[in-house]
Amino acid sequence: MPYRSRRYRPDKIAEFYRRTEPDRNRRSCRWSIRPTSHASVTVYALMCLHASLMMCAGIAVRPDLHNITTPVFREGNDTVFDPARALKFTYFSSAAYCSLDSIASWSCKPCLMADPSFSPKAFWSPRTGMQAFVGMAAEGIIVAFRGSDNLENWIENLQFSKRSVYPKCAGCEVHSGFYETWLSVSDGVISEVMRLHALHPKSKIFLTGHSLGAAVAALCAAELGASSHSLGLPIAAVYNYGQPRVGNAAFASFYETGTHVSWRVTHWRDPVPHLPLEFMGFHHLTTEVFYNQDSSSFQVCDSSGEDPTCSNRFGIIANDISDHLHYLDPPVGEIGVCS
Repeated sequence: MPYRSRRYRPDKIAEFYRRTEPDRNRRSCRWSIRPTSHASVTVYALMCLHASLMMCAGIAVRPDLHNITTPVFREGNDTVFDPARALKFTYFSSAAYCSLDSIASWSCKPCLMADPSFSPKAFWSPRTGMQAFVGMAAEGIIVAFRGSDNLENWIENLQFSKRSVYPKCAGCEVHSGFYETWLSVSDGVISEVMRLHALHPKSKIFLTGHSLGAAVAALCAAELGASSHSLGLPIAAVYNYGQPRVGNAAFASFYETGTHVSWRVTHWRDPVPHLPLEFMGFHHLTTEVFYNQDSSSFQVCDSSGEDPTCSNRFGIIANDISDHLHYLDPPVGEIGVCS
């Protein structure tokens, strides 16, 4: 029976994780319940292969929007990490999870926290379920991608071992599910970016996303602004949160070409940045910015993409799903409503 699209239910996901919490007193991979649904059977099996894979649902990061004022965007040097700017793009990433109608009207709560005057054009692929938007803000052109919000995205997130040849550079390979998801919305996104750039040729371009959305934002950045075999657009910066590994080392090197600055924000024991695993042929993009447990401080990591003093210090087993659900907290909280 084929998988069917399902709207994301935070209460059901939370209950699933509570009920499938491993018995930490046991050494074998045994769980407190047996799954009954089609989807939970898939997740249960992957858990028994590796405990961390249950984190790869790409659950949305959403802000706690009570008593929060809109961050002020400051002009500055994009080569220096600015936590206030990172917070603002977290709101844009969060807004990508909201309904198409609320994005089109820019009426969702994270929308208003990001920029009340923003006016985007939204895109959605019925084939992959990917959702994105492009619009013009005071700071420039903003492109944001949603993380996994339905079952199709979830399954693509779990296909970690599959790589596809990336046609833009020799020897480059990328995660096949991530690349297919990017291609499903690429025509519309690129067309709108090109239209806005033609109207505002001096505008900067910023890209952002969380989880799966972060992986797709990285592929979009490579398409728009890498130095060769790309559109050569002026990408100012990429702000991604909880990003998995996107491709191999050759792709990571290709991604570093061009003019854009890329900030790959990680949070403490978030497991998703550890996936897909390195031994499968994947390598992280730079530059990681590693936040501590309560997001009170951060470390700008080295240029290797795999700095052992940042998120890699924990390895794949020592992980915490809540760290994938919280970024820059406070003030950004766990999963919240969009209206």
